[in-house]
Amino acid sequence: MKLVYSALLAVFLSQCQSGQTKTAQNDPFKRDSPPERIRVPAMVRDSASRDSGSGISAEPEGPDKANRSDAKTFPFDISFSAGKYVIAVELGDPRLYPSYFNLFKKYGYEGNGPCWEGHIRQILEKKDPGLLAHLEFDPEGDAFFAYADSRETQQKFVDILSPIFSNLDVLGDWVKKADRSRIDD
Repeated sequence: MKLVYSALLAVFLSQCQSGQTKTAQNDPFKRDSPPERIRVPAMVRDSASRDSGSGISAEPEGPDKANRSDAKTFPFDISFSAGKYVIAVELGDPRLYPSYFNLFKKYGYEGNGPCWEGHIRQILEKKDPGLLAHLEFDPEGDAFFAYADSRETQQKFVDILSPIFSNLDVLGDWVKKADRSRIDD
């Protein structure tokens, strides 16, 4: 249970630092904005029922333990939590919204988590199809989550996708070529 609380606290603190917590100035009913709320990946929520409270953790120590997002991983945050190598994107993050939302909207997509998954799958099928076998996707309405089976897979994911997703022109080229029938948004 200690691990779950640590993961929840890390998510909450990262959102507080990035200004994503709810304030009176936010309009939760504004149609073109994703809802703002504290996000807890399903894998973290589900681990609460499996946690024996033993205090034993297989988490690595050091920089892999904390959420990381920098120029090399942007817009993806990578971390190790609840025994999983997490890849996450909070779509309401001020660094992303509204520019990414508007890009997807321009091509007729919602720009939600399932939309990101569909585009990411298609890009990986062209760039490194074998990588898909090492990923588990868990997108939600206002966030994208994927879980890698190893640190190496997690790093390869961001090495391939960060250069595409960090440049809206390059991303736009991929989005307009995507097979719309394979995007669930």
